[in-house]
Amino acid sequence: MSDQNIIKTALLGTDKVQFDPIPDLSGIGNRIIAEQVDKEDAFLKNAAVNFLYNECGRIPRAFNGSQENCPDEEKTELDVLTGFHIRSALQLKDDVLFYYLIYRTNQANKIFGADLVPDALNKALSQKKKAEAVLTACGETGKWLAGINKNWSPLYGTAPSGEDWETGNLEWRLNYFASLRTESPSDALALLSDLQQENANTRAEFIALLEINLSINDEAFLMSVLTDKSKKVKDIAVYLLKLVPGTAINQLFLDYLLKILSVKEERVLLIAKKKVLAIDQGITPGEELFKYGLEKISSEKGVDDAVFWVAQIFGFIDVATLASKFNLSVEEWLKLVLGDKHAGVFKPFLKNAAIHFKDELLSKKLLESGIKDGIELLKFVNPKERIIFIKDLLETDFNRVLDLVLESYDIIETAIAERIFKKLSDNPYVIQTNIYQKLALSMPDGLLSLLKKYETPVSDQYQVKYFSNQVAGMIRYIELRQTLKF
Repeated sequence: MSDQNIIKTALLGTDKVQFDPIPDLSGIGNRIIAEQVDKEDAFLKNAAVNFLYNECGRIPRAFNGSQENCPDEEKTELDVLTGFHIRSALQLKDDVLFYYLIYRTNQANKIFGADLVPDALNKALSQKKKAEAVLTACGETGKWLAGINKNWSPLYGTAPSGEDWETGNLEWRLNYFASLRTESPSDALALLSDLQQENANTRAEFIALLEINLSINDEAFLMSVLTDKSKKVKDIAVYLLKLVPGTAINQLFLDYLLKILSVKEERVLLIAKKKVLAIDQGITPGEELFKYGLEKISSEKGVDDAVFWVAQIFGFIDVATLASKFNLSVEEWLKLVLGDKHAGVFKPFLKNAAIHFKDELLSKKLLESGIKDGIELLKFVNPKERIIFIKDLLETDFNRVLDLVLESYDIIETAIAERIFKKLSDNPYVIQTNIYQKLALSMPDGLLSLLKKYETPVSDQYQVKYFSNQVAGMIRYIELRQTLKF
């Protein structure tokens, strides 16, 4: 049976195509037919024998090159039991457990055994956004294997065989650029000298990556990008230039802000005085500020244009810079701004500044002021102080707060964990099974006894049984976590 005949029979079926046993091995072929369960059975077995027969006697290709040995590992390998759990997680496609074990492996400064590395690299390929932690756990063995297998080489930022910055595919170049930008911003910037040869979307992707380690050293290049034909590319460049203290564009906005704003004193109850923020409605921005993205007309109903101009600029000026310009401490400046009658207009823009500058104090003050949609600010607040805000936000935006809490594998503070568990017992469908599993890995051991009370359903109601099943799964994860030794 020829390869073509096998393919034809597979496509059309054994009822429509007559196939003959292998001519050179007709005895085996006839015995297969004689003992067949049906035509399909005989066809599949004859096809298998055909492929094996064709492979027999072939001379293997000679390898004339040299192969470097894998470098010695400096870190200690995981123990056999932990390795077993990792392999099980990979085989069962249990991503929650797998990435938790990755975290614990790296936290303990250990590595996978060599037998786990190929499967782990394949996993990294399938989920590239999480690949970095996996590669760390793969150690020197992973790097060595990536040098041999071209499919794995992009994971380590090395070009596939025969490729480099000029010839590598876009995905590899973007990953390589982002990695280099982290380690050596100036070297990464130099790679963009021929950026105009790329299409507009590609140019925009590379320019956006300059936000990694963005500094005044990028100003000259970003200014040159303002002549780009693409509005999308120019808008990204302007956005970045506004964010960097000391650039010409940032200074333009800061200078205008210092003209339109002033700090005055108002008398309170005849004898007391307090400082207030004053906005001079008569000072309008120059056209170049509108050219660089300042909105001319307020998009907030009932808000004067001048107030809206100030609010927009607050979004990309560091509060410490503004405080110093008005001879105030940062605490005094924030009290002034957040106590202003226009604070509601300012807050969304101040939130952007807090996120960009990773400003802990500003984030804390905005959360204390009850800012809407302030969950993103929690990650910039001291963990001990964060608990206060989490307790309140769990009541208003449970899922998003839980996602933030579970961004790390830190054990959740007991009071918070109890509140989360109580809300889930009231409404168990609010999260999916994988979130229950991840939550279990961050639950304090002290709550295990509480969970076990819910392990057995107290009624036949579907919601009660569903929650009990989820709790039983959580208990298994907690007990497994307790057995791990790193």
